[in-house]
Amino acid sequence: MGKTRIIKDALVTVLSGIQYEGEPAFVEVKDNTDGEFDGYPSVRLLPGSIDNTKGSMAQMDRAIEYQAVIHLQLEDANNIRSEIINQIYDLTDLVIDALDEADFDDALREQVGGSYLLRADRVDWDVVDSSAGALIMLVVTITAEYSKNL
Repeated sequence: MGKTRIIKDALVTVLSGIQYEGEPAFVEVKDNTDGEFDGYPSVRLLPGSIDNTKGSMAQMDRAIEYQAVIHLQLEDANNIRSEIINQIYDLTDLVIDALDEADFDDALREQVGGSYLLRADRVDWDVVDSSAGALIMLVVTITAEYSKNL
């Protein structure tokens, strides 16, 4: 199994373990775009870009990007209630904190193997209409960096 897939699986584990007010933060955590969710909020972890830079003659430095797309259902896309906005703020903090803690605690070392750096680089919000109705989507760009010896 490739390193990018191993890291993706480890990130799914981290996102699945996030708690919000004493319960799982997400109804579902998917690593694909197949089908609708069984409930909200839910998250999809999707691939982003990969930077592969020669660190030395015998080492490649890689930065693997993932997009954690959090979906929260809305009653009205033109009139978003304060409690929904507050929940988005809370979920933003919880996801960023979980990633920071996983990096600090080296929590993914066993799954990923070797040294890595993990960070949430950017967070964007967007309101969209979908087949499931109006959604607010929170996109967290996650980067995992590691070096591969040749």
